[in-house]
Amino acid sequence: MQAAVSGTTSRPLGSQVWWRFVPPPHTLIEGADLLYSAYARPWNGQNRGSTVIQAPGAGYLASDFGMGGVAPTWVHQHGLHEPWIQATASCDGAAGECAAGAVHAWIQVVRSEVTLSDESPPEAGAVTGSAVASSRWEGTHVFAFPASDDGGGVYQAVLSVDGAASLTRTIDERGGRCVDTTGGARVFVFPQPCPTAVDALVPVNSNALPAGEHDVTLRVTDAAGNARTVYAARKTVVPTARRIGPGSDPAQRGAANGENASDDARLAVRWARTGRRSLTAPYGRRNVIRGRLVTGAGAGIRGARVELLAAVDGRAGALRADGGARTRRDGRFALVLPANASSRTLVLRYRSHANDTVSVAEGTLRLSVRAGVRLRVRPRTAARGRTVRLSGRLVGRPLPAKGKVVELQARSPGEPWITFRTIRASRTGRFATRYTFHRGGPATYLMRARVRAGDDYPYATGSSHAVRVKVR
Repeated sequence: MQAAVSGTTSRPLGSQVWWRFVPPPHTLIEGADLLYSAYARPWNGQNRGSTVIQAPGAGYLASDFGMGGVAPTWVHQHGLHEPWIQATASCDGAAGECAAGAVHAWIQVVRSEVTLSDESPPEAGAVTGSAVASSRWEGTHVFAFPASDDGGGVYQAVLSVDGAASLTRTIDERGGRCVDTTGGARVFVFPQPCPTAVDALVPVNSNALPAGEHDVTLRVTDAAGNARTVYAARKTVVPTARRIGPGSDPAQRGAANGENASDDARLAVRWARTGRRSLTAPYGRRNVIRGRLVTGAGAGIRGARVELLAAVDGRAGALRADGGARTRRDGRFALVLPANASSRTLVLRYRSHANDTVSVAEGTLRLSVRAGVRLRVRPRTAARGRTVRLSGRLVGRPLPAKGKVVELQARSPGEPWITFRTIRASRTGRFATRYTFHRGGPATYLMRARVRAGDDYPYATGSSHAVRVKVR
């Protein structure tokens, strides 16, 4: 990063250029370690060059007024409370212009490490998922919750068992930005490294936890280390099998899972339609998952089995096997979900050997499917005092045992939707009613059926297509 005052034309006194570091919102600069070099043209009888590193509260942290070149020099300043820090090169003096064809001043920041102060913990919404719904943890469970942080961003989820941290996961590495370069000191390459808002998905393998009844606590942290508790409860942990994995006897682990099989594998997964880990889609669409499995060195793992586990919304219990994929030569793979899939949390995992009971790499995705509703209105034309019949059905399964409430809505084109009746679809998903128009036309109305999300129905809120009805 360099700022310089020079050029082929003369410059007025006071001309300056600068590089300014501004921290993310709701954070302040606590300290800075800067390696810089500079040049400030000596006094020529009328004016001179100058360079400074400054902050609004602390003033000058380093300065050079017409003293010539400055070899690479470190500036160390901490205990600050600043909204920005700036390196400035300028030309100033008592008279005349800064002549053309000369370098008056320049300053270059060769290396910088800025310490930010962030005292606000992240925010989090309601926690759902099989890890919440099940009092008995056996196999893999998932926590799901929205989280946000306006400072350094949402960083990790930490699960504690009886007060001791047992699992720590980065919620979203953000393409490699949200990665601590020191492995614990919270040093990042970017000033706001982690996402400011994320739909967090945190899988928990109960086989990695101590068996028995335990108090578990889930916290979410930001990049600065501030934490907020999002869930606490008592759970019964039941190991499903003897733990076999990295460190176990090779004879117990069985055959390698793929060419270049590795205990240091990396698994990246995403939806084909979006780079985010959460996808909302209409009912009936075949959604595609794309992924890649590589070694720690980045080489593709070929012919490996990547397993797919799923937890359907509204159903308690651990994730269940739901298929999988085989990797290609470069470690890439694709999975196509069935068109009738409901809302669910998906965990893709890689076990490096056939008999392993624990995975060495996992990826988590969230699918929200809007409820599928079909509506028919007959006849499509009516008059005052005439009745039309509205009928339809819910196409997604499973359905609640007591049926599902359906909202019938109408509006004039361009106006907001108004619910004029609620009815309950049967256990087969079918519903029907009649409506009599009390006003005459001419008028045109749009009618639709809407179904709201609920704990008893594994779909997001969805609506039918709009049916146009003309009233004479």
